[in-house]
Amino acid sequence: PRLDVVGAFLLTATLVTFVYTVESIPLAGVTSKAAIFGIAGTILLLAAFLAAERRVPEPILPARLFRYPDLLSGAAVVLLQPMSYAGVLVFGSVYLQRAAGYDPLGAGLAFLPSTLITAFVAAPLTMPIARAIGVKPMGILMGAIMLVGEAMLLFMQPATPYWAALLPATCIGGFGGMLAYQTGMIAGLAHVNDVDEGSASAAMSFALQLGIGLGVAFGAAAEEARTAVLLRAGASPTVAVAGGLHAAFWWSLAVGIAMMAAIFFGIGR
Repeated sequence: PRLDVVGAFLLTATLVTFVYTVESIPLAGVTSKAAIFGIAGTILLLAAFLAAERRVPEPILPARLFRYPDLLSGAAVVLLQPMSYAGVLVFGSVYLQRAAGYDPLGAGLAFLPSTLITAFVAAPLTMPIARAIGVKPMGILMGAIMLVGEAMLLFMQPATPYWAALLPATCIGGFGGMLAYQTGMIAGLAHVNDVDEGSASAAMSFALQLGIGLGVAFGAAAEEARTAVLLRAGASPTVAVAGGLHAAFWWSLAVGIAMMAAIFFGIGR
């Protein structure tokens, strides 16, 4: 096999340019030269990537992958779930340190219970639950549980006790989010032929990494924009930061709803 070096370079350059542009918009403005050139550069690089993929004998993203049932729907779920929940982890940690006054070690340990639940409870239950109720019902149920956990963060204030907000929110959201993510993986790879399993798995992993990057980038954009508005309105730095981070939580919740739509309308039986 020949490595698709050109395709890999163009795809990486497209994503880097896009994420950089998204993160620069809150400070520079959507009509700034940096934003306009960034958007134009992203479009040009994407067009170059798609053109290059048609010419190489072994493209990094074979077109035949898009003909498999549920692969695109599964990839959408695998993209949107971390796009939603990665922001909870990142901005929840920032909230603890900048709004609630935690030190970095305390903020890190605050997420330990949810990490243990995700790794040692949710992940092993994936196949038993899928076999018991089906993959799509599992995705709908667990996606709803993830949304409940994320919605709890909207009520978190700097003085709110850890056990009353962040602990239940991350444990509930992490449990549901892991199983919702697994729904996309199972559905996306269920009908792929053996010869394309490697490429399909790579595409799913790519969707995961892209979702993490875009989730943090768009969440940061929402946070910075809202914080700037509150500061201009005369709010204190702590109140402005807390309000900005709540905007990031709203972003996570909106993407989680989009993930639920991808599961409900996209994934077959």
